[in-house]
Amino acid sequence: METMLSKHLRTLSFSLTVALAMGIHLPALGYVSAQRFSPQVERNSAVWVARLRFRLPNIKAPRNRTAGASRGGCSSEVQRPVALLPSTQIGLTVAANPTFFFHIPQPTTKEVEFTLQDSDDQVVYETAVDLSDVPGIVSVSLPKESLASPSLEVGKTYKWNFAIVCDPTDRGQDIVLEGWIQRNELTPTLANELEKAAPKDRPSIYANAGLWYDTVTSLVQLREANPNDPQLAEDWTALLQSIGLDAIAQAPLVGSVTTIRN
Repeated sequence: METMLSKHLRTLSFSLTVALAMGIHLPALGYVSAQRFSPQVERNSAVWVARLRFRLPNIKAPRNRTAGASRGGCSSEVQRPVALLPSTQIGLTVAANPTFFFHIPQPTTKEVEFTLQDSDDQVVYETAVDLSDVPGIVSVSLPKESLASPSLEVGKTYKWNFAIVCDPTDRGQDIVLEGWIQRNELTPTLANELEKAAPKDRPSIYANAGLWYDTVTSLVQLREANPNDPQLAEDWTALLQSIGLDAIAQAPLVGSVTTIRN
């Protein structure tokens, strides 16, 4: 005689068979529980690291130099600065008046010059800056609406120099950083994406488009406005690590340098 237990087992077996045949998904309680109690911090961290993955564009600098490398003398007096630039020696921008960033290890009273040249080696902008109140990461911006600083032209490549003048009578001893910048057109698609995005999402949009100078500038602006935001600090570290500048990721953001001569 069939027992009550065997009847229940047979009924349960039949129900499972029908459910599987109909494609009904039974709840995976172990998986749901694991996701429900996984730390929120870990999920947020994964999102923030992924969104600042810089996409290196397939372009090369006009000349073969090490990106951001310095040359020159007076190294016993002045620690060599570092340009925030990918190893490709060149960065892209859609800005007419972009900003350049440099890490200054120690203050210096020596004259410091920033020069921008076009593809014909003609100087289009030149200024002297004061670095007596750093160390940290400083920025140099091309002035807007200035006769002394014309806007970058779309499709053109420019070379910049950042020089610490060790000996005014022998400029061959200058400590010099060199790099290039190319201005691209802001496409309607990118403009629309930026317009709809929240400010914190814009650095990742620039990074995905391969626009180095705009990525750095937008992220620095966010960090200056939100100095205690740990997620922005994590983005900044990840961005510098992506170009091999881990050593300066914790350097303070000093801001714009003081111009002493145009």
